[in-house]
Amino acid sequence: METLLFTTGRASGDRGLSLLRHGPQSGAITPPFLHFRIRRISAEPLRAGALIDYTLWLHYLPVWWRTQIEDWEPPHRFVDRQILGPFKCWVHTHRFEADGDSTLITDEVRYELYCRILARRLGWVHHDIRRIFAYRRRAVAVAFEP
Repeated sequence: METLLFTTGRASGDRGLSLLRHGPQSGAITPPFLHFRIRRISAEPLRAGALIDYTLWLHYLPVWWRTQIEDWEPPHRFVDRQILGPFKCWVHTHRFEADGDSTLITDEVRYELYCRILARRLGWVHHDIRRIFAYRRRAVAVAFEP
């Protein structure tokens, strides 16, 4: 299983916590090239056990994705796990840590592919994930940093 850790950004005061309040609904920090769209949320406000259905596009192919909020611990973190989607396993931990007068936002992604050998040879999965989180870092900087 691969693990990637990203420092997504820093938000002044508790502005970064608005990402926690909106959880995976924060399409504003999702790259436009994914054409990310939420189809259904089983529980609002979000809580542990909630299911979220999305569609997005990966390399011109539509992908249906369902995640479950595994842990919901405001104001510190939440974890979503893929139930249905393109990965054998996908666990995304979103952390929000007070750091002086700001909130440090980090993401940890643990994933496993169905066909690791082919994916490693093609190399695009790891590259795409890094590209998505680079976009998130820029979007957080524009939206939330002082």
